[in-house]
Amino acid sequence: MQEVADTLLNIEQAIRRATRGERHAQKLKQEGAASALQLAAADLEAIRQRLFQAAFFSEDQNKLF
Repeated sequence: MQEVADTLLNIEQAIRRATRGERHAQKLKQEGAASALQLAAADLEAIRQRLFQAAFFSEDQNKLF
């Protein structure tokens, strides 16, 4: 489980970095980069949620059924 926690931390850091980069790109009027970073942050958030749920709730779900 430590590897899952470490991976989640890395993904969360990547989301924060992408969000900061998006804001910076917007200030520089680099709309293409800002849009790409926004999409990357959204994709990473979906991946983070999927990993979290699969790692911590999948076993509990199987026990319920």
